[in-house]
Amino acid sequence: MTHIIKETDHLIIFKQIEIFKLKLQQIILIEKLDEYTFIYSIDQTVKVRKSLKSIESILPSNFIRTNQSFIINKNHLLRLERLNSNVYKAFLTNSKQGIVNKNILNNLLNC
Repeated sequence: MTHIIKETDHLIIFKQIEIFKLKLQQIILIEKLDEYTFIYSIDQTVKVRKSLKSIESILPSNFIRTNQSFIINKNHLLRLERLNSNVYKAFLTNSKQGIVNKNILNNLLNC
């Protein structure tokens, strides 16, 4: 079972045989795909079995839940491209991409 805790400026992820220490400022986005959640940082990706809701609850305010599958670190947002009247594609550091619902746009753009 995976356990995640937040320290002042890190997430500590305890997996069965591994422990990861990720700097919060280096986490680009968090994506839910099927039963797994992928935490993408500048230099690594960690795959866990945790809900976005449980991870979101321990993150600082610069992490924004942008739709049902993504949490984006707004400090890594480079640009947005409208896909349709309700959805934008977010282009992030390290060529990562995420989806942003229109109703979340203001939260993401506020500095």
